Amino acid sequence: MKRKLAHLTWGAVAAGLGLFGIFGSTLEAKETTVTEEESAKHFVEMAKVLSSPRCRNCHPTGDTPLHGDTGVPHSTNVVRTSADVGLQCTTCHRSENQPDEHSPPGVPGWRMPDAKTPMTFQGLSVSELCTRLKDTKQNGGRSPDDLREHMEHDALILWAWKPGPGRSVPPLTHEAFMDHVRGWVKGGAACPKGD
Repeated sequence: MKRKLAHLTWGAVAAGLGLFGIFGSTLEAKETTVTEEESAKHFVEMAKVLSSPRCRNCHPTGDTPLHGDTGVPHSTNVVRTSADVGLQCTTCHRSENQPDEHSPPGVPGWRMPDAKTPMTFQGLSVSELCTRLKDTKQNGGRSPDDLREHMEHDALILWAWKPGPGRSVPPLTHEAFMDHVRGWVKGGAACPKGD
């Protein structure tokens, strides 16, 4: 009798696990679906980071990079095309931050977007920012998946969350930001309507 009950008990557990597997897969599949509306909402959250000083300063309206939390134009007449005449950003911006908050911050490959693909973030509405970010003529030919990869791994972007002393960080953690980037891409990289 005990052996028969044990068989029934293990049989019920196995059946339950099998059903859980079926329903678990269904629930998981539903959780990975992102609607266009949800995708656009993810971008609204992304825009909070993209509009922050850490991103805006290298993506200004003009050709002069900005610095500080207030967006002061870069000193020494540095412009987007300075590298064309031999003045590389890395002349002053080394491969790591300096301990003094008044020294140039640093990370390997410090740069602005080039003049052909300036990728302006400054002064745009959330909807305009989204449209511009997706424009392959503006974003260096990147697809939404390429943008996700870029935002997840590029050293200069990661620097924004470790900008050194005296500089604010974006309003979301990089992990939270990437959750929104992934949601935006999964839902078709939809842009919010107007604003």
